[in-house]
Amino acid sequence: MAVAIRDDYRRRARRLRAIYSNDPLRLHRALRQLASTQTQSLIKTPDKTVAQQFADCVRDSMDGPILRYSMRRQLLREADARRIGRFEANLIIAAVQHQADRIVIRPISRRSKSAWVCFTVLQTAIVLLAWLAIT
Repeated sequence: MAVAIRDDYRRRARRLRAIYSNDPLRLHRALRQLASTQTQSLIKTPDKTVAQQFADCVRDSMDGPILRYSMRRQLLREADARRIGRFEANLIIAAVQHQADRIVIRPISRRSKSAWVCFTVLQTAIVLLAWLAIT
């Protein structure tokens, strides 16, 4: 089923590239829409549990909204072990990243607060000494 989805995506993408070859903006929008619909159809396939488990692994591997390259490579190897094609794995990763695209605000830790206090005090002392040297 996933192979059929991949082949269908390729066929439709080629068609869109032929239709919008002179209009890159419309081509980009059409390809983005196609990728979104294909991702949804991939997740809704009978292999939903495998795709969903892989999506959960991707979500757990992300550092906020960021997926590091080393983790991406490791996830692609894991997808291969789960018999998920590279194309489908990249679609799932992209879908999870798109969902996590919202800004994640983390509270400032106590350690970074003390670093900011030290920085502010040091900068104030430097400005004060410079002002005293001038006057």
